[in-house]
Amino acid sequence: MNDETNTEYAGFWRRLVALWIDMVLFFIVSSLIPIIVYGATGGMVSLMELEWLNTWLFLLTAAICWRHFEGTPGQLMMGCYVVDANTQRAVSYKQAGIRALGYILSFLPLLLGFLWIAWDKRKQGWHDKLAGTVVLLDRQHERYDESQKSLAQLLKELR
Repeated sequence: MNDETNTEYAGFWRRLVALWIDMVLFFIVSSLIPIIVYGATGGMVSLMELEWLNTWLFLLTAAICWRHFEGTPGQLMMGCYVVDANTQRAVSYKQAGIRALGYILSFLPLLLGFLWIAWDKRKQGWHDKLAGTVVLLDRQHERYDESQKSLAQLLKELR
């Protein structure tokens, strides 16, 4: 299903800008978490606890976005779509979860797993390789639209 000669993958710099956008958006939203959880004048949460909570919430949010929207807000703004490497269709929940956890592995050794995107033929980071995903540019991506399926097709998939 995948024609390698016509496929254009999102490169390192575009994906880096998308990640920065996501981090800024998430920082704005997550800065409200202590207020919501502990109240404006309530108990305090340690910085370490807040960082762990933010990290896991960021990864969970990203995984949900990859599965349901084929990208995070930053990725979609930059015209990038996360899809299955073989079918170029929406990723499964399992792939989204593996990709999210793969972010940790890509981050730990001096960001080498993210830098790998710059050298890889298919522009895959370690997290993409682990999950079997690629990130395509918008003009190369034909969105897979579940709404075009018949009721019979949807019921058949549930079995």
